[in-house]
Amino acid sequence: MQDIKRTVPVFQSLTRPILMLEGERENIIIIIFIAGAVWFAGKDWFAMGIAALVWVLGLFMSRVAAKHDPYQTKIFLRSSRYETFYPARERLITPSRSRKLSIQGKYHA
Repeated sequence: MQDIKRTVPVFQSLTRPILMLEGERENIIIIIFIAGAVWFAGKDWFAMGIAALVWVLGLFMSRVAAKHDPYQTKIFLRSSRYETFYPARERLITPSRSRKLSIQGKYHA
């Protein structure tokens, strides 16, 4: 039997991140909800201006974050779940590990 190399195509639709308006989908939906709530709570021109400001700034920040890393929010939420288990830095008070000499004079743990 001959060794024939088989190639399998990886479709871009399976590896592309799900973005909405060039930002992370969840972030954009939350920004829409917050801007709508601000406008609905005030129902005047001032509230509409504040809602538009929230919408534009939130959309801009979400687009910048998605250009840097399309999965940034999900990675941050997952890392914050394990923050107490895997601290970001070494503790100041770490137990010193002393090594004892055995009878033959060799170190062991």
